[in-house]
Amino acid sequence: MKLLIFCVLLLALGAAASANPVGGSDVDQSRQPSGVPQISANPSIGAVLTANRHDFAYGAPVDLSFTISNHSKSSIKYQFNSSQKYDVVIVDINGATVWTWSKNKVFGQLITSESIAAGQSATYVVKWPQRDNNDHVAPPGVYTATATLLPMARVKVSGNLLSNPNNDPVNIGMPMMDGVQTGAIKINNTTPSVNAKTVFVIGSNN
Repeated sequence: MKLLIFCVLLLALGAAASANPVGGSDVDQSRQPSGVPQISANPSIGAVLTANRHDFAYGAPVDLSFTISNHSKSSIKYQFNSSQKYDVVIVDINGATVWTWSKNKVFGQLITSESIAAGQSATYVVKWPQRDNNDHVAPPGVYTATATLLPMARVKVSGNLLSNPNNDPVNIGMPMMDGVQTGAIKINNTTPSVNAKTVFVIGSNN
């Protein structure tokens, strides 16, 4: 019985530690207006999204600048499967999508590209008219904007195909399906994720 009580206490303490980690807080910091853009963690590619101010009057447009910087020593090139290179999504304090920049826009269906030289940057500017996707004026509150680059995936293939005469009699390279599957091919998208966020406040309409 003592051992059972001891185990229950250990489980309770573990759950409490998970819910409130050391140095943590019950406040969701991601929902607090900080005015400080979040920067991409990729060391060679920096992404910053900024608003032209932190506090906006009710109904006033919000200007957003999405800047991508190449911190590497060589040029980087992105390819896109349409004329759309990026998108911006704005959500309210509850995480519900309020506005999407690309919604109802028509993009040319052709492959385009963007090159950023070493030490240089590219900036895309978006204006949010402070209306939602249904063309209604967005209510006052705290909003988070997220900008994302949308390049085509660069595929990297690793591994190789091993032929098994039992299920591949003509040796066309079907993966082995028996106990040895070391020949399975892995296909990975090596294009780094490029996105950034910023938080701002829409004031009262009074």
